[in-house]
Order: sequence, then C-alpha cells, then structure tokens
Amino acid sequence: MTEPQSEGNERLEALLVEASVARGRGDHRKALALLEAAEVLDQTDARTWDLRGDVHADRSHFDLAMGCYQKALELDPDMPETHDKLGLAALGRLEAAKLSDRAQRGSEAASLRRRSQIAMISSIVFPGLGHLWLEQYLLAALYAVPAAACLLCASFLLEHKALHPGSMFSLWLGYGCIGLLVVLWIVAFIHASHLAAQRDDEKLY
Repeated sequence: MTEPQSEGNERLEALLVEASVARGRGDHRKALALLEAAEVLDQTDARTWDLRGDVHADRSHFDLAMGCYQKALELDPDMPETHDKLGLAALGRLEAAKLSDRAQRGSEAASLRRRSQIAMISSIVFPGLGHLWLEQYLLAALYAVPAAACLLCASFLLEHKALHPGSMFSLWLGYGCIGLLVVLWIVAFIHASHLAAQRDDEKLY
C-alpha cells in the first residue's frame, strides 16, 4: 500500500470515529458533515452509509435512514447488523405514520367539537344561527324567519298595549308570540345540538 493511500485510510478512519463520537453526543449536524467528508475520501465504504443511516434513524428520519442502509448493503451485502437496522427503520417509519395519522385525527376531532360547540352556543343566541353555522341554510331560515316574526309581533303588540292600556287582546297576543318564540328557541337549540352530534359521529367514525 502506498503512503498516500495509507494516509487516506487513516483520515477516513478518523472521520468515521469523529462522526460516531458526534452522533453519540447528539450533534447530528456535525456527524453528517463528517460523513460527507468521509464519502469524498471513499465513496465505496459501506460503513459511511451505515453510520449515516444511524444518524438519520436517531432523528426519526426513517425514510432517509432506510435509503442509507440500502446503499450500505449494496456496497457490502455481508453486514447483518445493517440488515437488522433496515428492518427497524421500516418499523419506525410505519409507527411514525400511525402516530401522524392519530395526531391528524385528533386535530380533526377537536376542530369538529369546537364547531359543534359554537353551533350550540349560536342556537342559544338566536334560533337558526346554529344551523347556519352547520351550513344547514334551509333549516336556518325555517327557524330564524318565524322567530324574527314572533319577536317583531311581540314588540309591536306590547308597544300597542303600552299606548292603549285597555287593549288586553294585544297583551295576550303579545305574550302568545313570546311563548311561541321561546318554543322555537328551545326546539332550534335541541335540533342544532342533535345535528352537531350526528355530524361528529359521521365524520369521526
């Protein structure tokens, strides 16, 4: 072996050792930089790719880790530990995908529950608002229009009674409109709550 080759091999070994130490300390950026320098010295050394896969696996970058392990095995198929690492990286990727899916579902569920809560609160404010929030526009109109009409009629009749104290008919008719408005309010709230719960079940299950 010539002296330049010997120096190159020593340099490669030193870089791999430094990269391994940096990885052990959690300095993944430095470890990857050292491994890139090692690859420049020798692109056929499987250990460089194997260690690079370890660094990516530590960072839960399982796709990158699998690619590095596969490259290492292409350069040197006789690496049983790398075969094991490749399998573990594949399992890690699968588990990460499951966790990501669970997190996404949890976020969607929280968003749906917030929308349902807003719909129910809106129904308390005025009949039909909850249905409007749930994008049930026809139902929103069916509740809101009669409720608004009852409110206007009650206001007019009670004001008329105040101007004409002897008009008991206006008083009782005004109270009747108020009663009807209350019934509409309660029914709209119950119906909006039911629709919100039904929508949550359909979206989540």
